[in-house]
Amino acid sequence: MWAFLSFLVSLEPVPLLKLLVNLSKSMSLYGV
Repeated sequence: MWAFLSFLVSLEPVPLLKLLVNLSKSMSLYGV
């Protein structure tokens, strides 16, 4: 999972905050 995040960050380092927010929402929805 972290490898996937690192991959996204390497592609687009700017919207990192937005990505983290969406990830947090997804985790909350799936109860991870």
